Amino acid sequence: MRVTIADLTADNVIYRDLEPCDPRLPAAATLQTAVGLPPGPPPRKRDRGYALMVRELARAAQALRNGPALTTLAVIGDTANDRILSENLFDLGELAIYGFLGVDRPGAAPDLRWEGPVALADRWAALPAWAAELEARGVDWACTALLIDIDKTLLGPRGRADAAIDEARADAALAVAHELLGPHLDMARFRAIYAELCRGEWHPYTLDNQDYVAATALFAAVDLLDLAALKTVIANGQPPAFHAVLSQVAPSPQLIALHAACLSGPPPVIRHRSKTSGALNWRQPWPVWPMAAYQSAPSCTISPHNWLSAA
Repeated sequence: MRVTIADLTADNVIYRDLEPCDPRLPAAATLQTAVGLPPGPPPRKRDRGYALMVRELARAAQALRNGPALTTLAVIGDTANDRILSENLFDLGELAIYGFLGVDRPGAAPDLRWEGPVALADRWAALPAWAAELEARGVDWACTALLIDIDKTLLGPRGRADAAIDEARADAALAVAHELLGPHLDMARFRAIYAELCRGEWHPYTLDNQDYVAATALFAAVDLLDLAALKTVIANGQPPAFHAVLSQVAPSPQLIALHAACLSGPPPVIRHRSKTSGALNWRQPWPVWPMAAYQSAPSCTISPHNWLSAA
């Protein structure tokens, strides 16, 4: 079955820049000002500012459809970033917050366990049980907004159908690498390094941030960064910050501009994210993992306008 993100969420979609795909919703800069954040690059999913912005965006989407005031916000995702978002939203107060972190682990017994406001599941098929538990806790779906991660939740659920996402990300990162390094790029080596950095053991350093992954892979591919030494430090439980690692790098001529930009703020490998997002347009048909698993989770019918998907 091939469907689009818009079949589920309509135009209630935001990518990395936090600009709503529905032009009727507040622009990112407007939201930043409204929640008291300074001008500049948008916050990351781990940041408190991100929680502030998506909460107000959800309220704006609910108002746009003339729905009742929101009482609950629920997050469906697959990584620590989604868990941190749930916890940040919980800490903000005002709304009831619930999270669902899923992954398919065929070798593990099916399990759904709660840690604070977040449920951890070893099967995506546990979504109906999670939704039933929310209903038992008094959640009114008409007053609830769901924030659904895009890449390895909605399009390619982690552990079940995420190979296509990995391929799209790798192709986008390779395009950026080729643009910057040209004939100096060893494509096979870059792909191997990129794949390695996407592994879970690197998350304490990369924070599962694809910009950090792509930038680190670029510097490592031309021997400007010692991945083996970095991995040892991470394994010892002392993961360094991305900017701290890059501050020790002496860039090659092709990467001077990238290096300087990385040290001054969020890495400009946002082109990598935009290339990936371009391949995963919210109105482009995509073999989405059975949409019914999401649509049938609550026992009542939920309008697509109650759903908000975010990269």
